[in-house]
Amino acid sequence: AGYTFGSYALLCTGLGVVLFAVAMIGSAGLFLQKFAQAPSTAPAPEELEQHLRAVIAEHAWIPALELGGLFFGLAGLALGIVSLTQVRANWRGLTAVIICALFLLCVCSATGIAAMMGLGVPR
Repeated sequence: AGYTFGSYALLCTGLGVVLFAVAMIGSAGLFLQKFAQAPSTAPAPEELEQHLRAVIAEHAWIPALELGGLFFGLAGLALGIVSLTQVRANWRGLTAVIICALFLLCVCSATGIAAMMGLGVPR
């Protein structure tokens, strides 16, 4: 049963990473589309945040893919931990735990940095 959980953990990990990567690439493409046409001056942070809110409001699939990626990342981490408690020499479970833990660490770090910089905070 441990190997089965490890396989499911690896599947959830792959789905989570792919969903989150598609959301990030899609949002970056939409975000840069406007500012690629702008003059070479750097836009103000308020203008960046306003455009980001407009893109998210117009394209609801971006937050949906991000939340789906986080859900599958957490599911992969949980299934990987369960698989490792049942069979110690389980490369699928170990790989899923490492990738999911690093993935969630990056997401939490980016969220913390954005909060410290005041991004997403109503003014």
